Amino acid sequence: MTGRGEPLADGAPGLPSSADELASPNPVAPAEGTTTAPAPTSGIGTKGVRGAVSLIARQGFTQVLSLGAGIALFNLLDPGDYGIYAVVLFCYSLLLAFGDAGLGASLVQQREAPTRRQLAVVFTGQQALVVPLAVVGALVAPFVAKAYDFGDEILPLLWSSCAAFVVTSLGTLSSALLERDLRFGRLGLIGVLQSTTFSGVALALAATGHGASSMGIALLAQSVLGAVLFYASAPYRPQFAWDWEQLKGRLRFGIPVQGVHVVSLAKDSINPVFAGLLLGKVDVGNINFAGQFTAYAAIGLMALSKLYLPLFSRLADDRARLREATERVVLFANTLVAPIAVLTLVFAGPLVTQVFSASDPGKWDPALPLFYIMWASNFFVPTATPLLGLMSALGRPGVALTMGLVWMVSTWIAGGPLILAFGAVGFAVANLLVQLTNLLLFRIAMRELGLRLLTPIVKPWALGLATGVVALGIREALPPDGLVLLVTELAIGGLVYAALAAVVLAPERREFLRLFLGRNEPARQPA
Repeated sequence: MTGRGEPLADGAPGLPSSADELASPNPVAPAEGTTTAPAPTSGIGTKGVRGAVSLIARQGFTQVLSLGAGIALFNLLDPGDYGIYAVVLFCYSLLLAFGDAGLGASLVQQREAPTRRQLAVVFTGQQALVVPLAVVGALVAPFVAKAYDFGDEILPLLWSSCAAFVVTSLGTLSSALLERDLRFGRLGLIGVLQSTTFSGVALALAATGHGASSMGIALLAQSVLGAVLFYASAPYRPQFAWDWEQLKGRLRFGIPVQGVHVVSLAKDSINPVFAGLLLGKVDVGNINFAGQFTAYAAIGLMALSKLYLPLFSRLADDRARLREATERVVLFANTLVAPIAVLTLVFAGPLVTQVFSASDPGKWDPALPLFYIMWASNFFVPTATPLLGLMSALGRPGVALTMGLVWMVSTWIAGGPLILAFGAVGFAVANLLVQLTNLLLFRIAMRELGLRLLTPIVKPWALGLATGVVALGIREALPPDGLVLLVTELAIGGLVYAALAAVVLAPERREFLRLFLGRNEPARQPA
């Protein structure tokens, strides 16, 4: 299970402006009948690693922004507000999951540049899905609001989620053009602006007492801005052209890819749907808080998720380089997540008390037991996410779909009875049990490509364990009773991890720099 709760702002932070040099200068498709040869694999690994560094660099700004906005919103709003927003966000995500059918991903995956005719066919296919879904969503919204009985506030927010869905769909083709050209600099800038817009609108409305509406309206504002900026960055001519044979070919690839999102959403729906109807909005809000608090450790990986499919797709014909790139990405992801996850675990209590509920001490305390259980997902997410991208790049999206079905079925089989028996804690326990199924994905990827995953996973977490022991000793010797002391002890823990990594991961650092600086020696052969 790779998802643990949505971040407050769904941005796509990415590269600095210099990374735009990786892309062709003109993202508009060539004339009909014109094709471009597949990109050679030479230099792609270097571009990918540079892209990863740049993505994380820009993600740092967005992460700080989102974290700051999240802290303020957790102080301004109560668990019930977050429960309402969780349902609204689920409905929006449900529409998005069915509104693309993987057509955008099929443009990213194809080797040659898409023609104008192909873009027109994809645009037509998307609109044939989006418009009816939005209408159905708007008509069903009153019945959804009545079923939840969360109050009058939820109905206009459900309608706004339908509007946000339509607006977002208008930018998906442009986003796909940017992704396939590895133009993560532009994607990153748009993500920063979207995140800033969401945070600004949500905070302004929450501070003036608008409750859950603050985030629902912010979601719509973010969607409008994103659609405008995506289209401005990679414009195309919106045309209608129907070609069922071409669409069928794209859907054969796209539906399994998009099916992963649909199945993942069905898996995650157990909180807003089952728990929401059974337990109420306060418990849904606490589960949502625990999921977001857990996900903060991996928020830096959100940017990398846009890198996996285009990078791995261009290396698919060179298995040795693809193997090397995958192992480096897994190591990099785990190295990024491990220290944040460990330090968050050690200082969870003080963080919740002094940071997330400073305005109302104890407000989020009921979510802490859920967090301690759900935290274990951090062991799996940094590895599972790139491996899903790898499977799609290898032309095996069915593997990701199969894993999604495993996650969905196991979540509902375990989660239903556990929620009935133990309430919100039962949801957290089910989440923990489902994480173990990621081992099956790891095994499939290792067999498919001959990956050696043990070292890229174990090394960062061993350093994280050592850091955690040091941080725990500091916390016990000098309890962080004030915010300044808490921040100081967190910083000390981060420095300890950085020092350990500089020594233990020195060989990997040299290899990373070799790729980043463009010294493309042949990839090593598997033992």
